[in-house]
Amino acid sequence: MQKTVTSPSPKVTVPRLFVLELNAGCIHLMNTDGSDHTTIVTGCHLPDGIVVDVEAGHIYWTNMGIPNLNDGSVERADIDGKNRKTVIAKGDTHTPKQIVLDKKGGKLYWCDREGMRVMRCNLDGSQLETLIEAGRGEADEPRAPLQAGATIGSVALRESLNVIMAGRQASVDPGRLILTTGAQQALDLLSRVTLDPGDIVFVERPTYAMAPQTFDLSQADVRGLNVGRWRHRRRTSRSGYRSRPTLGSDTNAHLDNSDLFQPGWPDDSCRAAPRACGAGCAKPNHNR
Repeated sequence: MQKTVTSPSPKVTVPRLFVLELNAGCIHLMNTDGSDHTTIVTGCHLPDGIVVDVEAGHIYWTNMGIPNLNDGSVERADIDGKNRKTVIAKGDTHTPKQIVLDKKGGKLYWCDREGMRVMRCNLDGSQLETLIEAGRGEADEPRAPLQAGATIGSVALRESLNVIMAGRQASVDPGRLILTTGAQQALDLLSRVTLDPGDIVFVERPTYAMAPQTFDLSQADVRGLNVGRWRHRRRTSRSGYRSRPTLGSDTNAHLDNSDLFQPGWPDDSCRAAPRACGAGCAKPNHNR
């Protein structure tokens, strides 16, 4: 008698993508095409690096925290986000960033940016140790030519700026301040964070010459705003006359300041507002 054994069909592995959302403090799980999206972890303290232990069914991630507060940490959870656990407590690592799993050795490795070191521990957080340390604190940061310092600027300077801003009722955590090397870098950062291709950006005419070029790199639709005439009209009319600025679509006009002080705008001899003047007013441009 012959017995037929039917082997089970092989298990199909579906690739999944884990996404860290820094500002929202979330970890998302989805298919590689973005479908079947779900948020599995919330309330993270600026998550920065993640690694997956498929065999054990765990994810490990770093929370970089606020750089000047030394409150970084490492956490673990099941792949579905449940059974969340702190592996390295706040303050035991400064600003943990990229993290790597050594499954065979049973170790986690990560870089500590402000701590200027490479650290590791067991998968349960025990035996925390520093492997490489380049210095301790801002005083040990490299100052050699062509070497970059902290990416968000000097801690001491940011703390001093916070004191000044606090005196103006605009206090902000120094860890959330970014110092740029000029206006163009600031515009570039804002463009990368806030603009999508095709977004409309209005700039003054005349304006900072590098602004349209910076926005063009983000494929924005840059449009000129003729504020020169508008300001002049508001300044010269005592009648309270207000007009809407005109819009232009040509980006080359940002260098044209010929309309800043153009003759023919209402002067002090006409005291009436535009509605009172009516269509018969002889003053140039009064009835636009």
